[in-house]
Amino acid sequence: MAQPILLKIPPEDPREILRQRLEAAPLEHAEALLSLLDLVHELHDKGLLEIAKGGLGSGEKVMKIAVDAANSPEVIQAIRNFVIMSKLFASLDPRLLEHLAGAVPNALVDARKEKPPGLFALLGLLTSQDTRRILGIGARVAQSLGRDLGQQDKS
Repeated sequence: MAQPILLKIPPEDPREILRQRLEAAPLEHAEALLSLLDLVHELHDKGLLEIAKGGLGSGEKVMKIAVDAANSPEVIQAIRNFVIMSKLFASLDPRLLEHLAGAVPNALVDARKEKPPGLFALLGLLTSQDTRRILGIGARVAQSLGRDLGQQDKS
């Protein structure tokens, strides 16, 4: 009877596989490696590697300083204000802001070209329907803010 052929496959050494891949990498990825070396060289020339190395070495100190600064009442209030302002801008019609962005420079150019309006000309501007529309909005906003301030004083 025939004897079975014993097949012994030597176990693969993971370190040997990694060594082979590492030896082949410069040939397969030469352009990427050169780009990486250029980037590292630029970071070194600008001193950014030293900064990163120092930041990593004193990471806990840097993190504590950042956390302490972020916990200040001013920063917390600024973050809250930013969130509220972002909600305000999100609620506005973008076309309105676009018109505002165009109206301000145009008004400034006109103001430089023309002499300041006299009292009656100014009253004429103020009585136009368009001007009254925006003044009405401003008056309503002022009224609402004043009401809120009055309620805060009572609290």
